[in-house]
Amino acid sequence: MRFSSQFVLPIVSMVVASVVSPCAVLFLLTSVQDNMEADRQAQAAALTLKAKIDMIKTTTRDYGNWDEAVRNLSLSWNEAASAPLQMRSARLAQ
Repeated sequence: MRFSSQFVLPIVSMVVASVVSPCAVLFLLTSVQDNMEADRQAQAAALTLKAKIDMIKTTTRDYGNWDEAVRNLSLSWNEAASAPLQMRSARLAQ
């Protein structure tokens, strides 16, 4: 009885501690690493979403500018195209 309590119990305790300790450290480190990666992914998703929103804003603004330019161009072209007809009508009226 004395042998087992003096030698076996401490050796078993050390073996158990040498197995449990690395497992606990590994679990702690992997959970910290997982949290860091989750933060990185959330930041990447936020940056991607911001970039998409900025692109949509720019595209919408460009469409608005082009719509206005086409309207002005159409009016100018229509006026230029109808000017010879108006001049011909004015000559015929004289």
